[in-house]
Amino acid sequence: MVSKRLAIAFLLLRKDYDQRGIASTLKVSTATVARVNMVLNTRGAGYRNILYKILKDENLKIILGDIYDAFTPSRGIDHEAWKTHRRIIKKDLRSF
Repeated sequence: MVSKRLAIAFLLLRKDYDQRGIASTLKVSTATVARVNMVLNTRGAGYRNILYKILKDENLKIILGDIYDAFTPSRGIDHEAWKTHRRIIKKDLRSF
């Protein structure tokens, strides 16, 4: 659960997703996303510090970027092609 909460915080800080989109993408409840969002807005220094430390490590930064790219369609890409690409990426991620 901690890893999902860190992923939620990462996506909320990037401001690319709304709360429902994060919940459906990461398979968590909207209440969990709302709680992480509330913590980020009130006393989220802990989440921010952890994420900044993770992002300092270049390898982890690349991994987080790959995960982000797997769930975010590129502009101008065919939606069906993106869904197929996403399935392949998710399959590769599960093989770790």
